Amino acid sequence: MAIQIKFLLLLMLLIAIPIASADPPVTSVQQFTEGYIIEHSPQDYLKQNQDYTLNFFVRNISNGVIVTNTTVNCTFYMANSSGDLLLMQNVTYSSGYWNLLIKGGNFSTSGIYSYGIACNGALRGGEKVSAWEVNSIGYGLTESNSILNTTLIAILVFIFIITFIGIGMLPASNIKDEEGKLLSISYLKYLRNILWFFEWFMLIAILYISSNLAFAYLGTQLLAKFFFALFTIAMALTPVIVIVWMIWIFVSMFHDKQLQNLLNRGMFGNTI
Repeated sequence: MAIQIKFLLLLMLLIAIPIASADPPVTSVQQFTEGYIIEHSPQDYLKQNQDYTLNFFVRNISNGVIVTNTTVNCTFYMANSSGDLLLMQNVTYSSGYWNLLIKGGNFSTSGIYSYGIACNGALRGGEKVSAWEVNSIGYGLTESNSILNTTLIAILVFIFIITFIGIGMLPASNIKDEEGKLLSISYLKYLRNILWFFEWFMLIAILYISSNLAFAYLGTQLLAKFFFALFTIAMALTPVIVIVWMIWIFVSMFHDKQLQNLLNRGMFGNTI
């Protein structure tokens, strides 16, 4: 029982992913009282490996008039969380606003991507510096999603623990007397084996969901990669486990059938 408790505690520790609401990247505050101000729709999260089109307006701070490309040139630049410059290019102007298509290959890994838009004219300039958070889903974790994910993990863990406890209450072998002689065939031991098989797939499901949540919501991918590695190993072992389990079940059933025939004839013998 002590070993079972330690195993359950270890499992709960492994799946204890912090599923709390994540704060979006912090945007910079406009620092100039004159010059140009750059405006675009707020976007805190982007989806990994997905193209994104950045549209923005350039206005004169003093009067709010939209500035065109006749007097201003705008440049976009972006860096990853390590500070490596990933992209730097001029932004095109069309139909009254500026736009730039950023290919999804620039967002190949999840994390924080800082970016800036610098616009300069003959006498004035303006710049906006901000950041995006890139993850596998393209949005942040809200309170409702946090509750839903926490509840889902809790239900899976609860089912896993209850099944684990139930397995310990089932007989592991046939019923014998004090001398070790066979009294009857216990078919409940087959239910025990089926539940162990169920537990294996429950563990795979927990590892898969945990890895997805970690990839989506954690700032570091270390824990996510750890869970996904365990999931990959478990999936690779599953075909072998299924084959061995089926062979063992058929052999056990054949053996019990022979023992049952002996019992029906009144022949009681020792069992292994």
